[in-house]
Amino acid sequence: MNRKLSCVSLALLLVLGSSCVLHDTATSMSELPSQNGKPVVHVNTTSIALHLLFTQPLVGNAQFDNTVKEMTTHLVASGAKNVRIVQSNSSSYWYLFFPFTLIITPVVTNVAADGELK
Repeated sequence: MNRKLSCVSLALLLVLGSSCVLHDTATSMSELPSQNGKPVVHVNTTSIALHLLFTQPLVGNAQFDNTVKEMTTHLVASGAKNVRIVQSNSSSYWYLFFPFTLIITPVVTNVAADGELK
């Protein structure tokens, strides 16, 4: 009974703790401009979600295309007119609570980019 309660609690925690997009923005570049001589903003965007069978978004959406869209929307709101993606990564944690996470998989996608300010 205690093991069953732990599994249910863990599943509930996964659902409640997923589906978020986090932005980390840096504008303090020690007065160093971009290669074009304009000010730069650096944005690091992380999407956390639960996907069904690795691919279909179930709670949230951590697909690469959606994460890039979230990041560029944040860059535009920060005043950027150009973007250059510096790094990207996506991880599926299917092994985390095997075999449960083979069906409902936690996925984390990260995109980092520089935006040239207007």
